[in-house]
Amino acid sequence: MLGQVLSRTGRAGEAVALFQQVVDQQPRSASARVNLGIALADSGRLPEALEQFQRAVELAPRSATAQYNLGRALADAGRPAEARSHLELAISLDSGHALARLALADLERRANHLERAAELLEETVRLRPDDADLHYQLAQDLAALSREDDAIEHWQRAVELNPRHLQALYRLSRALRARDPKRAREYAERFSALKRSRQVADRAGTMGDAALVLAKQGKYPEAIVELRKAIAFCGSCAAEGILRRNLGLILARSGDYTAAEKELRLAQKLLPGDPSIRRALETLSKLQRR
Repeated sequence: MLGQVLSRTGRAGEAVALFQQVVDQQPRSASARVNLGIALADSGRLPEALEQFQRAVELAPRSATAQYNLGRALADAGRPAEARSHLELAISLDSGHALARLALADLERRANHLERAAELLEETVRLRPDDADLHYQLAQDLAALSREDDAIEHWQRAVELNPRHLQALYRLSRALRARDPKRAREYAERFSALKRSRQVADRAGTMGDAALVLAKQGKYPEAIVELRKAIAFCGSCAAEGILRRNLGLILARSGDYTAAEKELRLAQKLLPGDPSIRRALETLSKLQRR
């Protein structure tokens, strides 16, 4: 379990060491070898990952998970024919394996088998109907097949699920220009506004990063000034929560607990699940009671 947590938080190297211990203790565990293989692949050690996935398939040939991971690794290794075989087997073993369908669709798309790729994605969308990115990719494949009406339907569904889906908004603004100019303009305006908003958020994030560099150097007053500038520039952009969180944390380090709590409370409303904000507020509460 610790290995899985490390792997999912970008610490694949540490995860490899833990999963290797598990494999050493349980050499006939297919799931242990799959976990080790995933961590090795995430660490850029694809040949070693392939060895673990192949061993997992030998130990559990009817495991859809093992077949899928071997198929995906073979695709990454540039061995599409072998990859296709294992991905198709994963689907036959588990008809609801959406990831195997996605990987196989990607293979088919690279081979210019667009009809098969679209068919696989249509099946995957039925399994995961609330995935905006899936609807968008399916729309792309359908558009390439000149199925414009179907493509528009799925681009619209992507936007319904994620109103900030920049690519889907753009494609709708283009696809509807001739058949529905008014709606095309609406989508174009939404696309432009969202693009501007993202540019503002990116710039504010860059300003915030510069402030963090100052804070790491112990220059708290300068960092606080720069973060306040970044927040003013951002307004209510997507980066506001992170900027206010970082400002609150730096204010706390500088000893200004009252201002720190104010910023952290504002940040918590924007990032309600952020554990660093919760811990900081708990620490401030204890300090202020002394």
